[in-house]
Amino acid sequence: MIFTQILEKLDNLDVVVTFKKIGDEFTVSVLPKPKTSDESAKQIVPFIVTGTNISAIVNELSKALENQLPVISEVTTNMNSFINSAEKMKAESKMEEEKKKKQKSLDEKVKKKLENFDKLIEEKSFKEAQKLIDSAFKIDAESSLAKSCKQKLDDNNKSVGLFSEQAYTAPASPVVNETKQLTQDQIEAMMEDRYRKLNFNG
Repeated sequence: MIFTQILEKLDNLDVVVTFKKIGDEFTVSVLPKPKTSDESAKQIVPFIVTGTNISAIVNELSKALENQLPVISEVTTNMNSFINSAEKMKAESKMEEEKKKKQKSLDEKVKKKLENFDKLIEEKSFKEAQKLIDSAFKIDAESSLAKSCKQKLDDNNKSVGLFSEQAYTAPASPVVNETKQLTQDQIEAMMEDRYRKLNFNG
């Protein structure tokens, strides 16, 4: 019965049992050692049963194990649950810090890449400005600064496009000179007139 009580709690406890006999007196010491990294577990002291009557010692030991082992086991479970939660939070916090650190580095690289962007917009060098934006997105595809510059470039391109349409003048349609169809009589008159002029000059 005693060993059954001990074996059932070995998932989260180690139990050190010591038997001693001095003269006619028996001493049994039971030290539960929780499987945890919590320093408070070191404060647990063994419970000890001493006597000359073996049956009485067994009964007393059984009662002590029945009362104390479940409590210590439950406390150990709670300790480990708390420790696991704390370690998880610590790991998540560390990951978040690393993420922020990485993002800060990306932001600085994007900012440096786009430092001449406004100047290019003022100079209306839109192709060069687009190249800077493309390079920035290669550094960080989700960069808010790069997206903002992209919007600014698009707005300027639209403005230039509208201005060009207003200033555009369609070329004049070619002038087509209409020709008159001459009658047969008019043609003969012209030939006769030219013939007279040639004879006169001759």
